[in-house]
Amino acid sequence: FFATLADIAIGKTQCWSEISPIPLVTTSLKNDYLGAAQLGEWIEAAANFLGIGRDLALVNCYIY
Repeated sequence: FFATLADIAIGKTQCWSEISPIPLVTTSLKNDYLGAAQLGEWIEAAANFLGIGRDLALVNCYIY
C-alpha cells in the first residue's frame, strides 16, 4: 500500500508543480519503513523533486 501511495504522490506532485509536465515512468522505488501506522491514524504523503533532467527525475517521497 505505501509503495503505491508513494508512486502516486510523486506523479501527482509533478502534475501540480510549476515545472512543465514530463511523462513519468517509475524506474526504481526504494522503501524504508521506519514505523507502523495505527488504525485510525491520518496518513499523508509529500514528494519533493531533487533534480530534473531531460529524461530522469530524482524524487524523495515521505509518508507521515
